[in-house]
Amino acid sequence: MGRRRPVAMLALLPLLAGCVTIHGQFELGGDGTSRYDLTVVVLRASAGATQDAPVLFCNDFQRIFPPGVVIDTVEDGGHVSCRLSGTAPTAELGDRLERSTGAVIRHEEGSYRFIWDPRSDPSLAEGVDDFEFSVTFPGEVLEHSGSSTVSGTTVTWRDPADLFTPGGLSAAGLDRGRPWPAFLAATGLVLGLGAMLALAGRVARRRRADEAGSAPLSSWPPPSPHARVAGAGFLPAGERLPPQAWAPGPPELSHRPAPEVGVDPGPETGRAEPPPPSPWAPPA
Repeated sequence: MGRRRPVAMLALLPLLAGCVTIHGQFELGGDGTSRYDLTVVVLRASAGATQDAPVLFCNDFQRIFPPGVVIDTVEDGGHVSCRLSGTAPTAELGDRLERSTGAVIRHEEGSYRFIWDPRSDPSLAEGVDDFEFSVTFPGEVLEHSGSSTVSGTTVTWRDPADLFTPGGLSAAGLDRGRPWPAFLAATGLVLGLGAMLALAGRVARRRRADEAGSAPLSSWPPPSPHARVAGAGFLPAGERLPPQAWAPGPPELSHRPAPEVGVDPGPETGRAEPPPPSPWAPPA
């Protein structure tokens, strides 16, 4: 069997006598650069009969991708595995794919669109045993075809029938992430930290108030240093002396002249008579 061209193989994979595996990953970067990783496994007979046929078969894939593609060829028993990986400007990668395989990567109106449509009979999908192909967009996925699933910004197809159905694989996504989710997340974080700090300050103030309330109250004014307990010769602390029984006499009495020596002042002078002599006398 002659060696088949990889470009034709990607359009008519089931004609390679089945047992074909395709695993592909395309990551479209928001900076205009994309990363790709494609693995194709076919029967050894499909690659060619000569000894160097597997290497030549895999090397033909380099025409699909821009310069700089890394090619790994592995021959395992009756199969040949070709893995191609690299990084390239998205525009250049899309141009190469469109010219060699019909796959399209277009950048238009703030979004990327990926299309791979071999335009083949859907029954040809029976020749593909293992199929998984994914495209990752810089931003939110806007649409995707067939039975594909979406995880984050990645669209994945696992049914080869999607490839050979009219329209093929098709998906679109934004060329950058939406700013609002990140802004809202940052705002929520700031507000959350502010609320936590306010709550911590409130708890600290309440704790200080509780500690102040539990301390014993000091009496004011302080007790007199001369106050002693009852029966110790002084009044108990907090008690006051009773009002004095003595009061000054009338003003007119305080201005009377002093009596003459040896003359009884009499009651009119306001002076009290001397007390009578005491009958008590000390013993002889």
